[in-house]
Amino acid sequence: MTRLYKFGIFAAILLLTSSCTTQLSVSRAVFHGDLLLNKNKFSEAVSKCDKAIEMDSEYIQGYTCRGRAYLGQKRYRDALNDFNYAIELDPNELEVLLFRGYTFYQINEYDDALKDFDKFNRLLESNQIKFHFSNHQISARSIRLRLPSAYYYRGLIYLEREEFDKGIAELKKVISMGGFGEIHCFAHYYLGQGYRFSNRSTKAIDALTHFLDCASSDNVHRDDAEMQLDDLRSCP
Repeated sequence: MTRLYKFGIFAAILLLTSSCTTQLSVSRAVFHGDLLLNKNKFSEAVSKCDKAIEMDSEYIQGYTCRGRAYLGQKRYRDALNDFNYAIELDPNELEVLLFRGYTFYQINEYDDALKDFDKFNRLLESNQIKFHFSNHQISARSIRLRLPSAYYYRGLIYLEREEFDKGIAELKKVISMGGFGEIHCFAHYYLGQGYRFSNRSTKAIDALTHFLDCASSDNVHRDDAEMQLDDLRSCP
């Protein structure tokens, strides 16, 4: 084996090792960013994700993590920029579609929000699953736990547009999926609003009663729901 050939093999090994080391550093930075997000330390999370993006400008999870941190800071346009770029890198990235849809919802761009939620649901139903947490693939079951969120925000959009039947249908889907999380509980509250504003008092009472059964004592809508119930029950 010639000296030149040996040098070539050695150089290739060094290049591969360097690439793997960089990728590990990028992944680690995003992982720490996710941990900081869970603690609501949004500024620190942004810094971690900045480092990941500096090391690899096409690492989707870097933009997803930073976009979520911007959401926590209510920097919706910055979040949108990151989610848009991530979707340019992969148009079928489910996590990004869901968060971008939520961002559109927050800035009242409802048509775009509905498009993202629709695509999220469509890809999920067709099993074209591609959903990441940091650099790790999540199981199909874990992905489907996010499905109520898409229906929930679709329901809120339709209620705000006074398309009550559509909003009610979406919120009923959330409730039919079961569970005891915050979204499931709030779905009962907003379902009650949909029934109330479309003059279906009996169903509104039922939905609001279910909400009070699952709502915590410090829930921001609890007092409002109790007053609405009193009004509905006092009406002939």
